[in-house]
Amino acid sequence: MRLPRNASLLLAAGLLQGCVSVPLFRDPGLQRTLYPGLAELTPEEIEAAFEKEVAIRPPLTAGIAWIGGSPRDPLSEYHRTGVLEEAVAALRQDPFRMITSLPTIPAPLSVDSRGREGPSPPTLDALRGACARFQCDVALLMQTGVATDSGLNVLAIGYFPLVTIPLVPGNDVAVSTSVELCAIDVRTGVPLACARGRSAMTKRFVFPWSEAAAEGRLAEESLRVAVAAAAEDLRAQLRERLVASSERFAGPREGK
Repeated sequence: MRLPRNASLLLAAGLLQGCVSVPLFRDPGLQRTLYPGLAELTPEEIEAAFEKEVAIRPPLTAGIAWIGGSPRDPLSEYHRTGVLEEAVAALRQDPFRMITSLPTIPAPLSVDSRGREGPSPPTLDALRGACARFQCDVALLMQTGVATDSGLNVLAIGYFPLVTIPLVPGNDVAVSTSVELCAIDVRTGVPLACARGRSAMTKRFVFPWSEAAAEGRLAEESLRVAVAAAAEDLRAQLRERLVASSERFAGPREGK
């Protein structure tokens, strides 16, 4: 039995809608390890670490370095600049007075034990050294992760006539992002606080020819949200840490 043309289109649309859902975010399945510079300590070194005094007092100056990222991330330098602007603006509040964005360059790739290529992360001492050159009290390390995916929506039925593919917004784009912000005392190397933020966004009805551009814009927007959340948590942790540090190393009050 032959279905009427309109009925055939409705049936195809229904099947397409039933097979396509919001794109899932891929898990890269990477193992994680402590950042270089947070190596094991001997019992004596652990005891000595507790004796280090964090002498910084608010308002603080800080240098932020955005380290990491994958060559497959949809972020251009334009998008990275937007995310860094958001990070600096979100951090430039109590207990900070000034935030400096440290210059970075693409890192050369190295091969891990499994034969996978990836950038070699610098040590925390390298980050402290860069901040010392800028005379910053605190070194801020920012690392991000971006996962993207895409799929078809119900309008993709318009792709069947090949000539109409560029004219139909039949794609959906999804992005999930995470941000880790850590603060280190430049003079002593003592880690002061570490905070995380995350965000997930989806853009519906994207033209196939603009999918890459949509991913870049969506990744920047999502990272801005994640960065702002991490920055707020980091500032709260630092305020508490500074109070605790002040009370710990304060001498006995007079008359007691």
